[in-house]
Amino acid sequence: MKETRISILSFQMCLTAMTITSIGLVTPRLTEDFSLSASEQGILVSMQYIGSTLACFIGGMFCEKYGSGFIGRVSLAIGFAAMICFSFVQSYPMALICVFSLGAFSLSLQNSITSSALAIEGQGHRANAVTQTVFPVGAILVPLLFLLFSFWQMWRPVYLVLAALILIALLFSRGTRETTASVGIIHSLKKFPKYVTKGRYMLGAAVLFLYVAAEIGFWSLTPTLFESTGAGHVSGIISACLIWTMMLAGRILGTVLLKRFSMIPILIPFGILGIVSYLLVMFTSGTIAIVCTALVGLACAPFYASIISWATIVANDKSSSYLAFIMASGSFGAVFLGWVVSLLGDAIAGKLIVLPALCCFTIMLLMLCIFGLRREKNCKLNHD
Repeated sequence: MKETRISILSFQMCLTAMTITSIGLVTPRLTEDFSLSASEQGILVSMQYIGSTLACFIGGMFCEKYGSGFIGRVSLAIGFAAMICFSFVQSYPMALICVFSLGAFSLSLQNSITSSALAIEGQGHRANAVTQTVFPVGAILVPLLFLLFSFWQMWRPVYLVLAALILIALLFSRGTRETTASVGIIHSLKKFPKYVTKGRYMLGAAVLFLYVAAEIGFWSLTPTLFESTGAGHVSGIISACLIWTMMLAGRILGTVLLKRFSMIPILIPFGILGIVSYLLVMFTSGTIAIVCTALVGLACAPFYASIISWATIVANDKSSSYLAFIMASGSFGAVFLGWVVSLLGDAIAGKLIVLPALCCFTIMLLMLCIFGLRREKNCKLNHD
């Protein structure tokens, strides 16, 4: 039953990945259709993650009240409707609303998946690592869908395909009320003040905030980066495929390494590779730059799942509310990044568009080096 549950959660995570990463690929198409400026592109990214942040907070509280399985099914229903609407979007304001809805669906579902995975008795951190490892599979499939429909100069059918897959997931979804279910909404709300006032809760949230800003700030803008520098439409799709193929390989490697090593010592060498790769993307071009984007994907691979697990152990809290807090903090990192890109506008056009992401990644790695190893030693971190 546990393995079946992990498989179902993994399929749902795949759909989450397809939704989240599709926005970066569709942004150049929306730019063509609605003549978007660099500032408007940044607002589009922010709108997606404003929806994600709000839905994550609300979804986390409702997971504790009604169970993550039920909230997952509600999220899938919302996602199906949002996909249908997005496939018929006709204006920039309508696109903003649809992107907001897709962001809300994706992180609400991801929160319920993570909560369900960590609640699997005796396999929590392993289940979380496995479901997060599947994320790149969905992220690889989306560029292939865009590539398929690009032969007919279309992008809207991609979202009709996603709607059909979400409907399938909804029809076959299953799950019971988690052990945290039936906790009142007011009780969940009372937890949040301590999350923002105590260092052991804020540490994981701050690290995830910076990491998500760095990762999403990279892959969501990479298609725009390559297409704006004259590499053509296919270059953005190819770069996205390479990023997520290497991220899949990296997450598999990271999951294997977790059997022998603790989290932070695994993350630091990956982080160093990430900084070097970000810099190479900024100072190279053509095929070399595309290869360097793949290296960024490899470097980022083990961070998200490991930071979430590490944060719950440091805080000694893996409730849906705390997961919502740290995941929403991560989502807000993408909002912040989109705001920075929008504010800087044409000043960071071209290769410099990834500079804010590089800054966030570097600060995040420094925090892990300064606080992570010490916290890990003090808390005597162990893995399931």
